[in-house]
Amino acid sequence: MTVAGIAAPTPGAVDFDADVSQDGSMLYVSVGQFDAGRPTSANLTIFDEVGGGFAPDADAGRLLQADNRPGMLTYAASISADGLELFFTRAAPGGGVPAIYRAVRSRPGRTFGRVQRIGAITGFAEAPSISADGTTLHYHRLVGGSFEIWSVTRPRGRGRVAQPRVTVG
Repeated sequence: MTVAGIAAPTPGAVDFDADVSQDGSMLYVSVGQFDAGRPTSANLTIFDEVGGGFAPDADAGRLLQADNRPGMLTYAASISADGLELFFTRAAPGGGVPAIYRAVRSRPGRTFGRVQRIGAITGFAEAPSISADGTTLHYHRLVGGSFEIWSVTRPRGRGRVAQPRVTVG
């Protein structure tokens, strides 16, 4: 189903990997350009709920300036329940190994900054999803030729992320 107000404007452009804020008022969307089925660019943007549909957030470029790095694929955003942490995947186009990053801000409406790769996650990892209580980050990890769902945990609050463990089931 197409979400009103969100549509890729040109051939090869794809809006994908959307996450919604806790209150449902904002979508964090990956906007990519694809050529022959491979991404050549991807950045995060924000859409705001407006009258039953969504419209581009005029401040998205400013809010996400530290996250969207020129020449890199930035995709698969996951926003924390309080809107203060943004987790996402970053990789080099053309076969770079994707890794998961975290950016923080002091309050909603402020620019995300302090972008850091999550050191407890190694190897080919993408598509983070933060739990509602902020203690567990699930992600896809390539193991052999298959993807598995892994997770890293941390104590309540925003401490260091602990070592990864496989989630079974």
